Amino acid sequence: MMKVAIHFDEDGEFRIYQSGEGVTVYVIDDRVPNDRVYQLQPASQADEIEALIGKSPIGSADDEKHDFITAQILGGYYGGSH
Repeated sequence: MMKVAIHFDEDGEFRIYQSGEGVTVYVIDDRVPNDRVYQLQPASQADEIEALIGKSPIGSADDEKHDFITAQILGGYYGGSH
């Protein structure tokens, strides 16, 4: 199975992990116009991905909490309720 995980730490720094074949991951950063697109090299980081996830529940756009969490995020970002 192909997996890609983007891990944000408490400081907002992130690292991208990937595992499996058949996936190409690009990082696109508009802050660096002369080196905007970077292709990550294939890696096998399945164990690291599983360790990061641990026993945390995995949410998705299809779960019952999605609309509530989206409203909280938008409210925090834009202010007020959504």
